[in-house]
Amino acid sequence: MAFKVKSYIWSRVATNKNLPGSSGNSIGLTSAYRCKTLNSEIGGVENSQHIQGMAVDIVYTEGESSQIYNWAITNLPTWGQIIWEFPEKKGMKSWVHISYNEEDNKKTKSLASDREDLH
Repeated sequence: MAFKVKSYIWSRVATNKNLPGSSGNSIGLTSAYRCKTLNSEIGGVENSQHIQGMAVDIVYTEGESSQIYNWAITNLPTWGQIIWEFPEKKGMKSWVHISYNEEDNKKTKSLASDREDLH
């Protein structure tokens, strides 16, 4: 299941050359499947979809993470969650979490930030 989920998301995002400024090599995968121990050590939530292999975190090395976030919401046909993590940090310090569950994709989108004025 985990490989199938990563493949679904990765094949649609990482190979997309329609992102502004993209050379096709500008998407970085920073996290996918995590064991419970690693998830806990990096501060992941207890029920993280990463533990089940149903989520990836990605960065955009040639632009802002907002471009990945907006592209994913507009172009992915189905997804469970799309979360723009820490948009105020910009660049490689901000990432987009995308989850996919073959059985339950509610299309929940979110903005995750420490700054209240962004919510």
